Amino acid sequence: MRLTRYMPFFSLVVTVGVFGLLYSFIESQGHDAILPSSNEGGSWGSSSSEEREGNRAKAAMSETVFNPERPIYHGRAQRHRHSSKKTSESGAVALNNKRFKIRINDGWHGFFSQFLIVLNEIRYAEQEDLIPYVCITKETERNGPNRFFDVRHGSNVWEYYFLPISHVRPRNGSSKANNDATFTWAQERRLHMSNDAIKAYYYGKAHDSISNKERLKRNRYDEQFYLRHRTLAHRMVSEYVRVRPELFREVERYVAENFNNKPVLGVHMRGTDKIASAGGGPIVPAQEYHEYINDFLMSEAEGVVFVATDSLSLLEELKILVSDVYLPRILSREVMRSSKKFKRKKERLEQNIFLDDTVKDNYQKGKDVVLDVLILSQATYFIHGASSVSEAVFWFNLGLHHRSVHVQYEPASRQRIPWRKNAALLV
Repeated sequence: MRLTRYMPFFSLVVTVGVFGLLYSFIESQGHDAILPSSNEGGSWGSSSSEEREGNRAKAAMSETVFNPERPIYHGRAQRHRHSSKKTSESGAVALNNKRFKIRINDGWHGFFSQFLIVLNEIRYAEQEDLIPYVCITKETERNGPNRFFDVRHGSNVWEYYFLPISHVRPRNGSSKANNDATFTWAQERRLHMSNDAIKAYYYGKAHDSISNKERLKRNRYDEQFYLRHRTLAHRMVSEYVRVRPELFREVERYVAENFNNKPVLGVHMRGTDKIASAGGGPIVPAQEYHEYINDFLMSEAEGVVFVATDSLSLLEELKILVSDVYLPRILSREVMRSSKKFKRKKERLEQNIFLDDTVKDNYQKGKDVVLDVLILSQATYFIHGASSVSEAVFWFNLGLHHRSVHVQYEPASRQRIPWRKNAALLV
């Protein structure tokens, strides 16, 4: 009689257990190899797995995600601890273990280009059922050393600015003893350019029937392209990226002291060595940004503008354009910018600070751009061109997607002005 009384409880336990096993099995089927071979387009998993990624990220549309008080190790990476899978079908073979080392193989990559490579390789590790960890050292395969490596701050560039992404730590000892799966330069590039990789703008293979070369040629803002890539990246940042607490506190202080709950227009102007043919288009003149800034300052009596840029000349040009009445409402941090020039074909361009080897504080080069991105992610609205730095703002705060204007493209294709109640185009 006593046993009979507990039968409903036992039935519930069994039912939950069966559904749990079924869910685990279904989830495990989504971890197919996702890296295409050198002559294939490839596809990263099924559409249902992409929908799951999108739903998770869209649920956090208004959330900024760099708060270090959130758990450091959390999300799908922990599920990989108990898998028996030993090898990858992609070319990055896990020799007798499931550890996957994410490194950077090209010394020419800027900070958030490296960050994007990390996000894409975490996605790869998820679907290959590998346990990822980031270990960005001085050594690369091509184009010199990693420009952000600074021995005074340790051997792993990632951990200068962020906490580890998983419980796995780099091995000690010689490279011969380290049999962790990792990518070569060619594999890293193939993944970065593949059709389902997260992208910052129009380059590489497209995820749909419109080629990215055609998108670049049309010179129009593609809402669905950007929403897709920002959503995927935001999900990865939400689950894996934790800014170091000391940097987070600097952001908090700056925002509290300068934004003070006012409407804030964030502006990122990419200048210096921007290469139009790489997919990002030409450098956007300061005048394009000024038109939006001026409209915002006239519309928002209490509003302030926070400007981030790698280009000293763009910043100086913008300050000349802004009326003296509005200048006190223009904010910009004192960051390292290069005064060097270099020649590309017939153009004479400013040197990007991270490539200026005469400036030795490599840690500060990275810190400046990380803080600028995190501060921009706290803005109410955002104006920007095509750049991985600009896109990183959305990766940390996807809610800005619907409160931003991309000025890289034809004015008629741009988003409507988000601070205007009538949502007008700027004409």
